[in-house]
Amino acid sequence: METVDHLLVKFRQVKHILLLALCQKMDTGRKEAFCFAVEYHKATIRMSEMVNEPLEFGTFVHIFLTAGLLGCTSYRLIKSISLGGMCLFASSILLSIVLLCYFREGLMMME
Repeated sequence: METVDHLLVKFRQVKHILLLALCQKMDTGRKEAFCFAVEYHKATIRMSEMVNEPLEFGTFVHIFLTAGLLGCTSYRLIKSISLGGMCLFASSILLSIVLLCYFREGLMMME
């Protein structure tokens, strides 16, 4: 996942590079900066395509196995009707969701 996070940062850099290119006063400097921004954008797109291929299968397997695990665990907890077990299971899921959202939000706020 670090590679995906790195790509997010690179796409934000593309935005800043394009804005800097548009703020150039001289036409020649603006043209060079804009050409650099376009090449940087193309390189970032190529990198994201290279990363996307191996992650597709891994993400599918991860979701499939996680869904199976959660389904079996939920069935077992509901079948045994243990209130403590159900609370522990629900709180662990909520904690993981909160942590995931917290760290993703921190990444999204990074400029």
